[in-house]
Amino acid sequence: MFVDRDELRTAFENLTALPFPAHPDDIELADWVLELAEIDGHIAGLATGALGASRPQTIKSHAATSHLARLRDIRVVGDDECMYDACIVYAQAVERVESALNGGSRAGC
Repeated sequence: MFVDRDELRTAFENLTALPFPAHPDDIELADWVLELAEIDGHIAGLATGALGASRPQTIKSHAATSHLARLRDIRVVGDDECMYDACIVYAQAVERVESALNGGSRAGC
């Protein structure tokens, strides 16, 4: 199956328009953000390659989805609450790019 280039381009442009979350004080959230940076770089590299390919093949990646699920288990209070919300927004954007690479809305076809 091939990647829907328009879906991927839209998801990737939306991701790159977002600022990467700042470093939080909460240790568990800070570790999560560091892992997000690695996943973000990996997914961005895959997206860039797919957008430059003549017939990009879909991939099977669930790193962003799994990572986002882990974020939902972290409980943050105080000053990092807004940071937590920013992390969710950013991680969801990475997840949308990953989904597009996986075949997006056509993945079940």
